[in-house]
Amino acid sequence: MGFSHNDQSYFLMLEILGRARNLNAARNLLFSIEKKSNGAVKLEDRFFNSLIRNYGRAGLFQESIKLFTTMKSLGVSPSVVSFNSLLSILLKKGRTNMAKNVYDEMLSMYGVTPDTYTFNILIRGFCMNSMVDEGYRFFKDMSGFRCDPDVITYNTLVDGLCRAGKVEIAHNVVKGMSKRSGDLTPNVVTYTTLIRGYCAKQEIDKALCILEEMTTRGLKPNGFTYNTLIKGLCEAQKLDKIKEILEGTMIGGEFTPDTCTFNTLMHSHCNAGNLDEALKVFAKMSELKVPPDSATYSVLIRSLCQRGDYPRAEELFDELSEKEILLRDDGCKPLVASYNPIFGYLSSNGKTQKAEEVFRQLMRRGTQDPLSYKTLIMGNCKEGTYEAGYELLVWMLRRDFVPDEEIYVSLIDGLLQKGKPLLAQQTLEKMLKSSHLPQTSTFHSLLAELLKQHCARESASFVTLMLEKKIRQNIISQHILHQQLPCLDSLKSALEVAGRSVEAEFLSKRIPRQQLLDKSGKSRLQLISSITSQPCKYTVFAALLIPLLLSDYSIPHLNFTLTPHRNRWSIYSPFAKAHLKPTHTYPLQTTRTTKSMTTDCEVQCNTKWNIGKGIVE
Repeated sequence: MGFSHNDQSYFLMLEILGRARNLNAARNLLFSIEKKSNGAVKLEDRFFNSLIRNYGRAGLFQESIKLFTTMKSLGVSPSVVSFNSLLSILLKKGRTNMAKNVYDEMLSMYGVTPDTYTFNILIRGFCMNSMVDEGYRFFKDMSGFRCDPDVITYNTLVDGLCRAGKVEIAHNVVKGMSKRSGDLTPNVVTYTTLIRGYCAKQEIDKALCILEEMTTRGLKPNGFTYNTLIKGLCEAQKLDKIKEILEGTMIGGEFTPDTCTFNTLMHSHCNAGNLDEALKVFAKMSELKVPPDSATYSVLIRSLCQRGDYPRAEELFDELSEKEILLRDDGCKPLVASYNPIFGYLSSNGKTQKAEEVFRQLMRRGTQDPLSYKTLIMGNCKEGTYEAGYELLVWMLRRDFVPDEEIYVSLIDGLLQKGKPLLAQQTLEKMLKSSHLPQTSTFHSLLAELLKQHCARESASFVTLMLEKKIRQNIISQHILHQQLPCLDSLKSALEVAGRSVEAEFLSKRIPRQQLLDKSGKSRLQLISSITSQPCKYTVFAALLIPLLLSDYSIPHLNFTLTPHRNRWSIYSPFAKAHLKPTHTYPLQTTRTTKSMTTDCEVQCNTKWNIGKGIVE
């Protein structure tokens, strides 16, 4: 007889799969248990409870609800553990109304009696969702179900009441612990919670009384207790009392200040404008060999920058970077906004790369700020490292931050100055997606640089973009004259010849009915129309025509030079700076027969033009 799984082994398999987040496999196993065991193992509520809990741990509370409903439809009665699992998931998600309905269903429909765990879940859940009165009602209902509250119940309720500012009621609840349950007494957590509540209300004397009561009962305050009290004393500016407590506890060995203690003291001094005292605390921290964390450096660096002591702030900043303190998982999530002042200082003084190194450490910790991105991008622009600025822009957009117009314009202008029109074009496209419309001159400058860099295909796409955005297709020339050439008809023809019928149709709807052409414009039209009448194999040919057709580029003549090249003829445009070579070896027929000629009138040819990637770069 072979091995067969029993109910316990199936339960363990469900637990293992669920904890490994292999939830689909766990679900498939759950609904195949009866079949795999030939009916020997029946579905039980604990099988469902396992998967319900693991759905909740994965944040899939809707799946937990569906599975709970499925369990009931299959005739499996939910137990108190089933209800506790679902109530915990719902309350963690803030679904208080649904939790109430499940609790009512538990009592009325299934007659399941809640236990202490049920009430602990309800009290904690409603208190954490700012419904302390409802949580307190559940606490009072416990006696009706013969459920005795435990220390966790009391601590949970006291915490909720203190967070709601009802510290006196919380204190009365603590006083009633021994009366209601003779064997229950407050513990360190109970008293620490009360101290925190009184400190939050600036009732420091009462907090000190709680500390005294705590020690009288023989309970030893821990580090969290002292740090909570010290924070309250700092907020009340009772620094002498802090000194008294620290000296007394350190001498007796009761408490050794930790990083949190020193950070609280430094933060208090800095907020009060006593930076020198904060620096003394920092020195004492080093003397006692207490390791600083990111919060230590951030408060000091920010305060030094506010005082204008940037050299000292930079020293601490370098120390922070070298020790890679920001990368430590010390439970303290750094605030990038605290470093914005030093980022601004470094970026303004040619040290953007140093600032960026720390910023990337902050990014790895999952914390960032849009102002920091802008500061570093503008710093890169100032230093001429526009590619680095563009990389930060990409990261900024990936984090769903929206750059402002200044960032985009600075990057586009800088990339064009560096001869990087393709990156500039990508930046402009991102700018449009961010709902910023560049100035017309920005379009013009970018198009001119694309042509200068022989980016024919990109020029074609860019002009199409300009048409879609209804940008006036004028390129401001550096020449003396400023002539307009609205040759949209010829562009339409060029697009049609190139097989771009959709774009041609799009363009035809935007051609003015009347076009005023000067003499120079007519000669250019004749020249371009003559060339575009020849079939094109690639759309690059149309791209080369775009600057001629849509320009306000003021040059006296648009000259094309024809020269023999290895038994072939080539045509050269000084404007486009590109060579177009015919596919056949027989010569072109022109208006004049010379070995080399320049003309600004019609050029005719009897050959098809092969404009390939290898010819126009």
